[in-house]
Amino acid sequence: MTKFETNLTEVIEELQVKDVELEAKDVDLQNQIDSEVVARTDADTKLQANIDAEANARNVTDKDLQDQITKEVIARTDSEKALQTNIDAEANARNVADKDLQGQITKEIAARTEGDKALQSSIDAEIVARADADSKLQIAINTEVDARTKADQGLQVQIDALNIAGTVQYFARQTAPDGWLKANGSAVSRAQYAKLFAAIGTLFGAGDGSTTFNLPDLRGEFVRGFDDGRGVDAGRTLGGMQNSLLGTHYHALLNANLNAGGMIGAAPGDGNVYNDSISQVVTKTSGDPVIIWANTSPTGGAETRPRNIALLACIKY
Repeated sequence: MTKFETNLTEVIEELQVKDVELEAKDVDLQNQIDSEVVARTDADTKLQANIDAEANARNVTDKDLQDQITKEVIARTDSEKALQTNIDAEANARNVADKDLQGQITKEIAARTEGDKALQSSIDAEIVARADADSKLQIAINTEVDARTKADQGLQVQIDALNIAGTVQYFARQTAPDGWLKANGSAVSRAQYAKLFAAIGTLFGAGDGSTTFNLPDLRGEFVRGFDDGRGVDAGRTLGGMQNSLLGTHYHALLNANLNAGGMIGAAPGDGNVYNDSISQVVTKTSGDPVIIWANTSPTGGAETRPRNIALLACIKY
């Protein structure tokens, strides 16, 4: 026998042994299954017995419940009959009450109809009165509107006057408002400010002579009305400048012992000496002051001016 055949024989024998072992295990498993089937069959039998007992018990309970339901239905039927009787009685009572109420409503409607007629008469009279009052009010309104229209027209004339190119106004602000320029002598465009140029031309300066012109320079100046032939400020031209000037005048000096042509000495109680010449002495009655006309020494500041406040002068363009 070859080695291969020997090995094969051994393998076959091992398989036969294992087959015997498996058959033994199958027998044991079958026995276990049979035991489980028997046990479950017994349990099913007991469960069926319990189910049958529960069914019998419930049949008895259902019969009792049916009896109770029947009694409840009978009781409710009787109650509903009684309720219907009450409802019918209430309906009859309400029908009677409704008839009485309808009678009252009819009477109330008749009374209100009469009242409505009287009210309508009052309303008609009120409407007539109000129409008359409205008519009078409309007349008053129209009169007021006419008056206000005329006032508005007058105001518009004033506004238009303020909006005329070349108008000068003073403003309490640092900058010129829209539509205005500072009256500071600046040279501005003739094309850009054509309306203003048409109004004042080169009255305050020709600018560069072709494309610009000058605005009036009112900074630090007092404005004087143009004489325009009156003769109070003769020889002036519109827009012309005028230097400061103090008119000829005299001062009255009080002194009792001076002669014409003399010199003014110290005033009583005053240690100063005034070396101004006397031009005229007017003699008064004894005891009265003497009025002396004399030229006095210069006093004051760089200009003669009234009390004033500075505002921004602007010109409309």
